[in-house]
Amino acid sequence: MFLKYAAQSQCGGMAVTHPDSFTAEGDWDHPIGTGPFVFADWRRGQNVTLEKFADYQPLDGEADGLAGHKEAMVETVNLVVTPDRATAVAALRGGDLDVVPYLSTAEAAELQEEDGFVVKSAPHGGMITLLMQTEDPVLSSTEMRQAVAGALDIPQLVDVATNGLGTPNASLVPISSLYHSAVHDRGVGYAPGEVPALLEAAGYDGQELVIQTNRRNPINENVAVLAQAMLQMAGVNARIEVLEWATQLDRFRSGSFQMSAFNYSNRADPVLAYSAVVDSKEDRGSAIWDDPRAIELVDETLQTPDGEARQALFDELHELYLDQMPFVMLANNLTVSVNADYVQGYSTWNGFARLWGVSVEK
Repeated sequence: MFLKYAAQSQCGGMAVTHPDSFTAEGDWDHPIGTGPFVFADWRRGQNVTLEKFADYQPLDGEADGLAGHKEAMVETVNLVVTPDRATAVAALRGGDLDVVPYLSTAEAAELQEEDGFVVKSAPHGGMITLLMQTEDPVLSSTEMRQAVAGALDIPQLVDVATNGLGTPNASLVPISSLYHSAVHDRGVGYAPGEVPALLEAAGYDGQELVIQTNRRNPINENVAVLAQAMLQMAGVNARIEVLEWATQLDRFRSGSFQMSAFNYSNRADPVLAYSAVVDSKEDRGSAIWDDPRAIELVDETLQTPDGEARQALFDELHELYLDQMPFVMLANNLTVSVNADYVQGYSTWNGFARLWGVSVEK
């Protein structure tokens, strides 16, 4: 797992730093990269300028996002800081920006209807989820959690919550992963007819379930609103609690929730997605799934090289997840971007903006 841990980027990254990046006193001065662009200028709160590295020698072949062909096709890249995405979209419409790399799905859907722009959406290893606190008196019952899952029309929920850009995925293994086998295509079927029996088996007597969400991420709020409506239609008393993102995150970290519409950022390997949710709740407040067998399987997967043995472990983890339903996995998270139609070759890669292989033809 060493290289996969080194490639993790959702909470910072690892890098080999050149000594010339520091002053003689040892203070940080400027970055020195090893790619097709070099650092030119940084004005705090305004912009970062990169310039083409004339001596960079790209590999032959196609760009693949890893160590493939990386060619700088423009002389300068200006990364502009904007106060919010609405300002960025306005600047794009006005011709002052060529690319907006991160958009909400609602903003993207609006721009899809306009001429002159190209909207691109790509799933990555992040997760769109509806979390359930398995130590909650109501949700501690497996039948209750199965009832919640069965009450959700997940394809419709994902379609509406992501403005038609998302793809349902019931597995923590991303659809694009080599480990997403036929086993991982198995999901939670929409089964409102089975929900009453499950609620009865769980001893549910109309207790309120509170779904925490925030307005910082529109997908989170959409998931909460749609899940509440579907649960109420199935006879579950659900209420939404809208929190500031920092408050929701704090409650997530301490496990202080019944249900939570929550997104996880991209992971470089499927087992790191499982590691994010599987652990002892005594050891980590943010642990969602603390089944001993799940913990054992994740630990074994972390130590197993790529291949058939690792595939079998991922398959067993997914089957165990479906049996226990500790939370509801809805879809992989999305990176949505838009560029002016005169920009050629731009796309995101694994959740990030890719600047090589991009040209401008005005």
